[in-house]
Amino acid sequence: FSGVNVLKVTRKERIPDSTWIYQTDDGTIFYYYYVSPKKLYVKWMGNNIYARLPGEDLAYPSVHGNAMYFVESTKKIYKVMFTPSNGIQGGYLRDLSEGEKLHGSGLCSRLRDGQRYVYGMWEDPNRAGIIIDVPPHILDDHIMRRVHRGKVIFTNINNLPEENCPKVVQLSEKVIVIEAPENHPAIYVNDYSPFIYIANKEEHIYVHDTRTMEPLQLADADYIAYVAGVHNGEITVYATMSDGWYLVTAQLPREYVRWNNLTTAQHSEETVSRINRNLTNRNNGSGKGFESEFLKKFKPKKIIGQGAFGCVFEAENIVDEWIYAVKRIAISHDEETHNEILREVRMMARLDHPGIVRYHNTWLEYPAPGKQMKVDLQYLDSLGKPSTNYRLNYPYNSAFVYVQMQISPCCGRYICSRFVQLCKYSLGEWLDSNRASASRSLHKIKHWFKQIISAIAYIHKKGIIHRDLKPANILIFEEDTLKVCDLGLSTPRVVEEGGTEGYRTGEIGTVMYMSPEQNVAFPKYSSKTDVFALGLIFIEMCEWKPHTS
Repeated sequence: FSGVNVLKVTRKERIPDSTWIYQTDDGTIFYYYYVSPKKLYVKWMGNNIYARLPGEDLAYPSVHGNAMYFVESTKKIYKVMFTPSNGIQGGYLRDLSEGEKLHGSGLCSRLRDGQRYVYGMWEDPNRAGIIIDVPPHILDDHIMRRVHRGKVIFTNINNLPEENCPKVVQLSEKVIVIEAPENHPAIYVNDYSPFIYIANKEEHIYVHDTRTMEPLQLADADYIAYVAGVHNGEITVYATMSDGWYLVTAQLPREYVRWNNLTTAQHSEETVSRINRNLTNRNNGSGKGFESEFLKKFKPKKIIGQGAFGCVFEAENIVDEWIYAVKRIAISHDEETHNEILREVRMMARLDHPGIVRYHNTWLEYPAPGKQMKVDLQYLDSLGKPSTNYRLNYPYNSAFVYVQMQISPCCGRYICSRFVQLCKYSLGEWLDSNRASASRSLHKIKHWFKQIISAIAYIHKKGIIHRDLKPANILIFEEDTLKVCDLGLSTPRVVEEGGTEGYRTGEIGTVMYMSPEQNVAFPKYSSKTDVFALGLIFIEMCEWKPHTS
């Protein structure tokens, strides 16, 4: 090496004994106390926010995207996420399948049709996976560590002199081996960055980008056990210093930052059919000949909204010259995610009620891996905006669902959070602007609330639970017309034998308006959770009270 790059430490926090740290793609750091009684928590605004875990027998903690995953002793997989508005929410994801083998870092493998497939525990074991194209005996004594951009990474101990850096060997098209002296190194990767971060239980981190190996050193770190995450141009590690274990965050060199900031009328049956055709066409994005339908039909003007699910463009249709809001949501290629998007969009497309916001069109795009990132960088450069201002966080090989909403003459400011339409203002904004009792006439409140009740009764009759009712998700289009939006977080109702309603599980909602049965780490609830939120909204409409935490 010509020299070791010593990183500037920006944060240093003493970690309690028997505690591991995990960082998700959105920057959230989970603290996992792994001895009984086990605890999982995040630190937010000076407080520890704890999850209610499903049991003590949890194993294989891992991170993918913005969530943590565990495997429980009964071979059930659980998912946990944190958002400031919702706290820590979690739920059952799936059971391990017969013949499924668990590995570290959330990886699973399974024999299918005589070949071994590797995939994440969050994926469909019957469809997802990378084929191990190396004879099994060659990988004896190797440890499966990670999947990165369509390749499986293994580690192995070799006979290199102790002072040598780890060695990266590509055994085949699908298998990479990282060899190191004495210890199996810990590996960190994410698909939207080309870099492989290697912690070899010494004072250095090694970074491999398929061409070079560069050592990075953190000041005062004696022993770096593993890289917890990379977010917003900073790297977080679990390391020892003179007086114990620490969470240490440091600024990465400039050449790493660019990559790591790429991390976000009535509906006729003919309309539904068009949407179905668009969503079931899965062959429009692979290969060099891919051409984005969005860029063919629209001229993007600016980015008008961002969130955990994606970003919203203000775009001009090239043919009719109308301005539309078009939301783009990054999704994985796995069949489970694809089917969930199909379910949500088809469900919403068939809703026809004057009190529910509708959208115009939806389609899926499958660009070649990495292509969307290049297009986004070019677009941001054309706007004169640095990419660091926009959190376009999505994996390297994402697919994308686009949702097109028309901007009507009364529109202009408000953006509903997922399946979106622009509007003048929301009920939440109206409540904040009309705090005097004189502006809240009983006649107006009753008239408005009847519209909301009518819309929610309609979606319940259609077998849907909203799950995230709040004033911000109720839009005011004209003086006396209200519409419910954000049904992208809805879920089907389950009616069991005998006509009684069954319970749903999931982690969606906004804490302030959640029912008690929904506001727990692993909730079970029915459509009554919407009725609870309606009661809170009605009280808020009748009498202004300042929001509290």
